Amino acid sequence: MPKIVDHQQRRKELVATAAVVIADLGLENTTLKDVARAAGFSANLVAHYFDNKDQLLWQVQRFVGKRAAKRFLESGDHSVYSLVESALPYTPDTVVEWKVRVSFWSRAVVDPALAEAQDAWMRQVRRDMARVIREQQSARRLRPDIDVKIAVERLFILVN
Repeated sequence: MPKIVDHQQRRKELVATAAVVIADLGLENTTLKDVARAAGFSANLVAHYFDNKDQLLWQVQRFVGKRAAKRFLESGDHSVYSLVESALPYTPDTVVEWKVRVSFWSRAVVDPALAEAQDAWMRQVRRDMARVIREQQSARRLRPDIDVKIAVERLFILVN
């Protein structure tokens, strides 16, 4: 009987594995073969899910961004403290995310599409930060006279 495979789950596993491999080897040194080996699959299987390394990299970038956002949303209190805590590299998962993001920065210098994707992600992070600050001001947990735009930029610099 043929094995039933959840292709969406398999793709997610490969992307998560690729993030760890990129964190360990660096973006430029990572190959599809490295990802396959780390995941316990053949390179042909990885090629079945991703046409090329760039396609996998796009998914890795989305994965680390979504994982950070999910961690913050699941933190419960949605405070400025939780926002900062969810972004800083203090657990094995967040260290991987940071290493991946830093690796992508250098590639974005020469890849306009990747640069635009990173810019879009950064704009979203800033919007989320502004929303958190406004919510905290409305709940009287932050002073109402704090300039949201300046606070967002300062927080953004802190966590990036």
